[in-house]
Amino acid sequence: YSGQESDTRDWTMAITMSAPALTAVLKRWLCNFYELPAFQVTLDAESPDLTAISELAGRALSGRLALRAEGGLNADVTRAFVVATLRGRDISIEGLGVERLLSGPITLEVEGGRTDDRIDIANLSFGGENLIAQLSGILTELSETPRFEGKTTANMPDLSVFSTLAKRPPAGSLNIVAEGSASADLSDAQIAATANGQDVSIGLAEVDQLLRGPLRLSFDAGRDGDRIEVAAFSMQTDELSAETQGQLGRDGETLQVQARLNDISPFVSGFRGAVSVDGSVGQQGERFVLDIDAVGPGGTRATIEGSMAQNASVADLNIDGTAPLGLANRFIAPLNLAGTTTFDLRLNGQPALESLAGVIAVNEAQLAAPTLPTGLQGIRGTVALSGGRASLDINA
Repeated sequence: YSGQESDTRDWTMAITMSAPALTAVLKRWLCNFYELPAFQVTLDAESPDLTAISELAGRALSGRLALRAEGGLNADVTRAFVVATLRGRDISIEGLGVERLLSGPITLEVEGGRTDDRIDIANLSFGGENLIAQLSGILTELSETPRFEGKTTANMPDLSVFSTLAKRPPAGSLNIVAEGSASADLSDAQIAATANGQDVSIGLAEVDQLLRGPLRLSFDAGRDGDRIEVAAFSMQTDELSAETQGQLGRDGETLQVQARLNDISPFVSGFRGAVSVDGSVGQQGERFVLDIDAVGPGGTRATIEGSMAQNASVADLNIDGTAPLGLANRFIAPLNLAGTTTFDLRLNGQPALESLAGVIAVNEAQLAAPTLPTGLQGIRGTVALSGGRASLDINA
């Protein structure tokens, strides 16, 4: 330790610590002591083996770290700055599951400062073998509702390194670029982003089938109070494409929605072909108004019209169309149905079977079963739904 007062009434202090597990040099300046005091600090620290400080940290550590930092702060906290670089290699922290993310050489850099009611983040970046990320921007209106405006990028060549953190088995690669602004309470926001991936997986088999191959996603959307505007949203994979644009939040505003699944066969055995959805979701008071048409293979068609509460607690929807009976085969195996059904239904109330009423009709259907050598032919009849009950009138 050493310290002194200069002729200008500024104070300096230096502290050096040296041990096998950690070497550190701290220098501190105190300026303008008799006016508006300001502190300035530089710190150089290095730990060649974090294992030695595991007991101090309260958990097992390994790897090595070196820190170079410089910062300053005046007494009323209206001005401050920091510039820091943290370098490490093969970092492991017990219980966090970050070993793969922090394997190999890593670098964390911070550069920013505060002036009155504004914080500038010139650079906040992380670089490693499995993640390269960077953020820059400004934070304003600190004394009211803080607002951030900036840009961020992230390149993740192997999503599986996040398995422990995500508590799921993700896989694939993903690259993200986003910029925009948002208030701290998210009442006002505007964000534009693009994401490109390859063979992205989140550990859910049916979702993963939709995401396999190249993934391209982009959106430009904003929020102003209760109003949401989607200038553009698009998602494209080998299996799925979807687009959305429009507004919600005021009476008469609508979101237009289009989506297409290129082949339904991975999800419904015995059927092959595309499924498309086209329609709108509108705003009317405290309810959403739906007008959606869906078309699929084998003569599948469905129309959904009506309204529902914004929290989906109650709905008043008319649902009609036709569908192949074979859609049910995966749920009734080893039984096998063939033929077509028509349906004319209304959901009025909570989304439950008790709220569903209407008629489902079949004509000239066939049923095959291991216990029926010749099966059943010419099945026709109706199923009437009302109040949670089903009345069957079936003939074969």
